[in-house]
Amino acid sequence: MSCTRLLELIPSICFLFYRSELDLTLERNAKELSDVQQSLNAYTSVGEEFENIVKEYTSVKEEIETKKWGLRELKHVMDSSLPGS
Repeated sequence: MSCTRLLELIPSICFLFYRSELDLTLERNAKELSDVQQSLNAYTSVGEEFENIVKEYTSVKEEIETKKWGLRELKHVMDSSLPGS
């Protein structure tokens, strides 16, 4: 094979290499999209019941944090009101 012919083939070889890389990337992205869609479908299938559980959990967590804060404040007040404080 002559050098000239080899130089003529370089663009085609490069194209095939990059095409292969792009195909692999496309395949990986399609798989990732499929996985994400399956996850979304799983969450969607539980629907309103799941949303209600999340809201209740958030409410209870906020209430716990409020009570912890109140206990800390009460302890602080009680500690500062002790004789010798």
